[in-house]
Amino acid sequence: MDIQIKGKNYKLDYNLNALIDIQKRYGSMEEALKKLKVNNYEDIRFFLMIGINHGMDLELSEKDVGKLLNMDNISEVSINMMKAIS
Repeated sequence: MDIQIKGKNYKLDYNLNALIDIQKRYGSMEEALKKLKVNNYEDIRFFLMIGINHGMDLELSEKDVGKLLNMDNISEVSINMMKAIS
């Protein structure tokens, strides 16, 4: 899924490798999705980093991805991430 953040297009991909990275951090996908649904900024940033890194074959850090997010776009980005994960 492609999303636009600050005028730039990013491809999100939550393939098996991405899901393994998420599972390593949270223990299970169920726990990960629970965390994401409460809109914790740190979790949103992590999920976005995983999606972009796997979708575009990049190695952005969480801090790099955090620079893309602000109060104006975080809700829209979060909604689009959930669509990409589903």
